Amino acid sequence: HIRKGAGPLPKRSIQPISTTFGVLRMLKKEDLPKTLFWRNQEEIRKWFKNSAFIEDVQHKQWFALYCEKEDDFTFIIEACGVPVGQIALYGLQTEGRTAEIGRIMIGEPKFAGKGIAKESIEALLRFSREELRLDCVNLEVLDSNERAIALYKKCGFVVTNLTNELVLMTRRLSSDENGFCERAA
Repeated sequence: HIRKGAGPLPKRSIQPISTTFGVLRMLKKEDLPKTLFWRNQEEIRKWFKNSAFIEDVQHKQWFALYCEKEDDFTFIIEACGVPVGQIALYGLQTEGRTAEIGRIMIGEPKFAGKGIAKESIEALLRFSREELRLDCVNLEVLDSNERAIALYKKCGFVVTNLTNELVLMTRRLSSDENGFCERAA
């Protein structure tokens, strides 16, 4: 995807996804200070597989790599026009029609516990089924994150495996098939 003298093509843009509280819109460079602040909060950071504090330069390097990935979409969760968190869909496998969901956080404490994360997950699942035509979405969560596991179960995810302190969960999106989905590579 190299254009003469212009660098890589920009990541495919996805139109904002509507929710009852606002929208999920694609992450922009201008969002990086806020997402870095959210990600480095102790109460959020401890639930990520890599719970280390992230420096600004690391966050910018991640964003540069993210912008080159055609199978990775991070969304800012906006409630009433205010950025309050993020959610991502990545590892899209068009042949297997699967993806992973993750990087979910409500970074603004006054918006936590209001159902925004659940509705964001459900909106992204609808988008995955209706627009991307995916059959299945997978996720990984720390086995100690009981609150997140309960939320994912409310969104229809089922536990498919346990490995090294991680719970692997799957949500089938198509109603015409039974069984579990293959994990995205």
